[in-house]
Amino acid sequence: MRNRLFLRILFAFGLIILLGALVNIGYVSIASRQAYRRLVRQEDRRLAEELAPGIADYYRRTGSLDGVQSLFAAPPAFDQMPMHRRGEDMMPRMPRMRLPSIVVTDPRGQIRSDSAGLLARGSRLDPDEASAVRVAVGERTVGWIYVGSMILTGAADEGQALFRMVLRSAAFASGTVVILALLLGILLARSISRPIAALADAAGAVSRGDFTRRISLERKDELGSLIKEFNRMVESLGESEAWKRRLIRDTAHELRTPVAVIQGELEMIMEGVYMPDAERIAAIHRETQLLTRLIGDMGELASAEAGEMRLRRERFDLAELVAETVAAFETQAAAAGVRLRSELAPGLWIEGDRQKLAQVFRNLIGNAIQQLSPGDRVDIYQKEGRELLRLGVDDSGPGIPPEFREKVFERFFRLDSARSRDTGGAGIGLSIARQIMRLHKGDLIVEQGRNGGALFLLLLPRLDRQALE
Repeated sequence: MRNRLFLRILFAFGLIILLGALVNIGYVSIASRQAYRRLVRQEDRRLAEELAPGIADYYRRTGSLDGVQSLFAAPPAFDQMPMHRRGEDMMPRMPRMRLPSIVVTDPRGQIRSDSAGLLARGSRLDPDEASAVRVAVGERTVGWIYVGSMILTGAADEGQALFRMVLRSAAFASGTVVILALLLGILLARSISRPIAALADAAGAVSRGDFTRRISLERKDELGSLIKEFNRMVESLGESEAWKRRLIRDTAHELRTPVAVIQGELEMIMEGVYMPDAERIAAIHRETQLLTRLIGDMGELASAEAGEMRLRRERFDLAELVAETVAAFETQAAAAGVRLRSELAPGLWIEGDRQKLAQVFRNLIGNAIQQLSPGDRVDIYQKEGRELLRLGVDDSGPGIPPEFREKVFERFFRLDSARSRDTGGAGIGLSIARQIMRLHKGDLIVEQGRNGGALFLLLLPRLDRQALE
């Protein structure tokens, strides 16, 4: 692919340059011919106009144009021609130059003199003031004079040599430009094809599952931006693939325990070691409930992280929702000897999914009660905040060390590895809670609380006053 793209770019570049060079040569050739012809015609006509008085004087002296050719037999020096007058601005003396062909006809166009012998004597030219100069004696036309290009339709030999010189110069200049442009085209083609080839190779590696491939080319143009975006995409794909692998591994690890317990209990019953009494069936039932809860939590977490969780938004008083959740946990808190209190004042209106936010508070309050000792407390209160509503779930437990405050939101992470799944859950409740908060354009973070334990801080957008009115 690299060679094909490089050759195509180089071929297109070279073709454009070659066509440009040919057009340039053609234009120079046509323009130089036209300019030369105009110049020669003007000079020839000017010479004819300056020679006409001498021919008229010859006619006055002889009464005829016969023998007028003698006037042009020995061409005068360039500085002795009638067209050059002596004066203060006189050019330096030039070497003798050959005059162009001169033809003189009578008033009817009959040739009387041909200095170069190009036309047969006795032949005739149609008199035309546009192409010939009139020779007059007084008001009477006594003849016509033609000089050089006024006779011939083509250019003279000197003109052909000039054209060849111009064409050679144009061809040499165009060839030099073509060579330099092709060298520049090679560099340009390489600068384009090289990163594209690197992108193709890296894309092929990624398609084969190699997410470690990166492109190290540094550029500051659009291709450089494309390379940076590609590297970021590969990094994201690698993280996504690693996430999927961790998810599968962690899920298999979490599912293994309840499945193994159920399988072991059933095998013991089948072998007659245990009797299928109510106690054994209840134990198996608890494991199936744990398995069902774990599968449901995993599905909910996957939907949240994939952005597929849908929110049913409505306006409600968050203080009222918290009060209801606290009331639901009063019996459990009292049994654990934990004091549970909400300090929120009514009127905390927000717009969001009531059930999802209730799930967040249930998770935070339930986790706090499970890890606290008798005599501890859980307070729910509002903290100062202008742009965001800041609610804290603050306990008086042992707290969470700073190095673990982000890890507690990772899937299957347990701060206390000794806690069982029955009391500590699967370790994904906080992950789901954070995803729910972020779907509400908020967040969930953990800090040191005023009670000395962990403070889980919920951040939510405020509902503006205009929306409430």
